[in-house]
Amino acid sequence: LYISALQRKGIPRLFQKIDAVSTGYNFRVTTGDLNRFFEKMLRSNPPGMYKGKVLHLYYITQVAVRPPSFVIFTNAPKGVTTNYQRYIQNKLRSAFGFEGAPIKIKLRLRK
Repeated sequence: LYISALQRKGIPRLFQKIDAVSTGYNFRVTTGDLNRFFEKMLRSNPPGMYKGKVLHLYYITQVAVRPPSFVIFTNAPKGVTTNYQRYIQNKLRSAFGFEGAPIKIKLRLRK
């Protein structure tokens, strides 16, 4: 994003970007919408295996805003790689408009 205070260029775009980030930072997604998105995402790129067993990601829920925080229930929290977590963050960001907002993901064992 290019801005120049001296030339007064890019200021309106700066405020548009600030509004977009603020909206994403405060946005809450319903669990139903999240899980429909999650199911499609898992079909297109499944997480793989962990210690010779299929890694299952069962469902996702948003537990907080400011910053947007999500919990994913799985059969093996340690089996979800950092790269796959980043993949999920990027997909969430593009699907729901969390542009510029940090996204926290916690993995929890489903009992």
